[in-house]
Amino acid sequence: MKRQGALITALATGATLTVGAWVEARRAGAPAAFNGSIASGGRTCTECHDPDGAGVGTVEILGAPAQYALGERYSLRVRVSDPDQFGAGFELSVEDADGRRAGDLVLTDAIRTRYAGSTTQWVTHTEDGADDSVLNWSGNGFAYEYPVEWVAPTSDLGTVTFFAAGNAIDDDGSTVGDNVYLAQSGADRAPTDCGAVNSLAAKCKDGTFKVVGKVKTSLAEGRALLLSLDGGAETSVVINRRGKGKANWRNVAGGEHTVCVVDCEALCNSTSCNP
Repeated sequence: MKRQGALITALATGATLTVGAWVEARRAGAPAAFNGSIASGGRTCTECHDPDGAGVGTVEILGAPAQYALGERYSLRVRVSDPDQFGAGFELSVEDADGRRAGDLVLTDAIRTRYAGSTTQWVTHTEDGADDSVLNWSGNGFAYEYPVEWVAPTSDLGTVTFFAAGNAIDDDGSTVGDNVYLAQSGADRAPTDCGAVNSLAAKCKDGTFKVVGKVKTSLAEGRALLLSLDGGAETSVVINRRGKGKANWRNVAGGEHTVCVVDCEALCNSTSCNP
């Protein structure tokens, strides 16, 4: 997060690196996977920055839901505060229990934020964002917020976790004395909004042994819900701009089958498959 102009010689390789360029890259954003998350292997900003003590600040993930509706959009803000520092950077990811990307992080301010590296799993600050944090730090109560949008997954991933690292900088031209803070917040899938489902139809195409379930809803485009076949075999249905969605189950056995909206016991419909 700092600017310097000295040179470091990498003795092992004989390569010469400009500290200014190396540090400038950090001011322009953190590398991917340095926010203490599962996917990062626990690595944080302290891999590059050397905190001067524990620090008295915080990093917060504002707007993170306790429950996520499938396909819903959530406005988040990563807030870094520290009365002893002069600016901040950050890195954010949302992951499932195995560290895989959960949903999609969407940039809402491409001037102050960017994706870290070539992946969309992590969002970090830009140089403009870091500079703006320094400019407005005291006026914001020795704090700064970075906005980002999260689109929840359209399938049930169980508990997902928001991971954030906040680096409160002293802006003195070195990587020493920057305070690193971590935060995480979990969210489970929210129950289906059964009142938003207007109708459910089930049909088996004879001779093909394929069951089709169709829903009409008042849900917004991009939202999703789960349909089940015979109490199992759950399938995610993404709602289109007309409020409709469809699920298919292929190679089912002959006989009667029941399609239900998951979490909504009263929303079931049956059909029969004949040779």
